[in-house]
Amino acid sequence: MLVRDCQTTLIALAAIVMATMGAACSSSAKTPDNYAALRLQLIDSGWLPLITHLVMPDGTLERDFGDARIMKDAGFEEVEFCTGVDLNYCTFNFYKSGECLRVTTLGEYSATDGSPRVSKIERPDSQMVINKRAL
Repeated sequence: MLVRDCQTTLIALAAIVMATMGAACSSSAKTPDNYAALRLQLIDSGWLPLITHLVMPDGTLERDFGDARIMKDAGFEEVEFCTGVDLNYCTFNFYKSGECLRVTTLGEYSATDGSPRVSKIERPDSQMVINKRAL
């Protein structure tokens, strides 16, 4: 139930992201375009990877299937799922001080350039309760 609450509320807030990143980084810092660089910045700012347990109808963990598994195997344990079609959206989750942060990316993973590209960063509202399973 806690993970479902996190998934539901994380989808809600897209506009707060820049304020979050602004507080986490110096005012002259730019939010990285590639996920690997953003992830390092988030972790350096105290955000911890959040492992979710979203399952498909057959019981397979979403993060153990398709492009999500590629992300997980590349060391991005916080991947929740990837669409695997069209622009291949993937979602990644973090927590810090009882709050969640969700990063949505576009494109496929590439070890050479840190792909995929960051598309959106969202924060939940103050009612969020999270499952604190971090790396």
